[in-house]
Amino acid sequence: MSKIQKYCDTGNLEELKKYANDDRFTGFTTNPSLIAKEIGDKSYLETIKEILSILPTIAPISFEVVSTDVDEMYRQAVLLSGLGANVFVKIPILNPDSSNNSSLITKLIAENVNVNVTCIGSSSQVTSIPDSKNVILSVFAGRIQDTLRDAEDVCDSVKYDHPNSKVLWASMRELYNIKQAERCGCDIITVPTSFISKFNWFDYSLDDVSRLSSEQFYNDAIKAGLSL
Repeated sequence: MSKIQKYCDTGNLEELKKYANDDRFTGFTTNPSLIAKEIGDKSYLETIKEILSILPTIAPISFEVVSTDVDEMYRQAVLLSGLGANVFVKIPILNPDSSNNSSLITKLIAENVNVNVTCIGSSSQVTSIPDSKNVILSVFAGRIQDTLRDAEDVCDSVKYDHPNSKVLWASMRELYNIKQAERCGCDIITVPTSFISKFNWFDYSLDDVSRLSSEQFYNDAIKAGLSL
């Protein structure tokens, strides 16, 4: 198992209960899309408080503001920050209209709010963000690589300019991303729960990969009654 910090990425309460004390994870992340799937008849704030009641009080956990208005984002950030010393407030680096939130982020950092700068697509977007141990810089590496660009270059550049901040590889696409994230100097990688069941593959030989793949195809054929 690699040494990079792994944050469990989910908004599902049952999954959070399952992995709350799993020593493979040192922190947790959510986002509005994940929580929207689970919220039911509760409010966003009620759901956040329920999540906090499940998790260890020392484990970093990130929650995102849900506004594009600067004053309202600031209000929500202060509210979220007040919920616990382990809370990191997610602020997107760019709004849907392409306006940059660097000024708001800088203000929050100056007020000792733990900030997770999210949705980062390039190193140039965060050049004016202060380098601080209270900052996580979430590079959306998986989505960058979906454009056929090299996310390792972006992460490496962000880390070079922010040596004291924690750089996070976000939007995992495959487990090999863990190795890539380590290679380019990331401190953290988020792991969606759908990938956790494959952690045992880290111990497989390449012959195991061939054998298990063959076994899967054969068993599926037998189960479906396929014949020639």
